[in-house]
Amino acid sequence: DPAFVERASGAIIVLLAFLLFMNILAIFLRRRFERRW
Repeated sequence: DPAFVERASGAIIVLLAFLLFMNILAIFLRRRFERRW
């Protein structure tokens, strides 16, 4: 089913983008808290 493959690949791309965003946010917050302490 081509629609299923499209949906699955789209979900994987969204998940990877979300993980990347969370990693960037974690690094940003860690630097901010390190500077404060």
